[in-house]
Amino acid sequence: MVVFGASYSPFTKKALNTLQKVGANYRYVPLESLQNSVAIRAQLAERTGRTSLPSIWLNNRFIGGCYDGPVGGVASMKRQELNTLLQEANALR
Repeated sequence: MVVFGASYSPFTKKALNTLQKVGANYRYVPLESLQNSVAIRAQLAERTGRTSLPSIWLNNRFIGGCYDGPVGGVASMKRQELNTLLQEANALR
């Protein structure tokens, strides 16, 4: 699991907090610390059709952000649904 986000974003913070609470195994990529962040963000937008952060990927598949996306967003999912999604992807610690 990879979370592309920004440390200044309250939605990124909320998503990371939610993932930590359920014991998700993820890699956080703070875009503002990368020299090519504009290019990465453009590529994420091209692949997902959205420019907001965070952009959360599970097994190379975009699953959404904090409150939006294909699964409805990690912070808005019921805990059991999120656990099941992560277990099936072998993304729990």
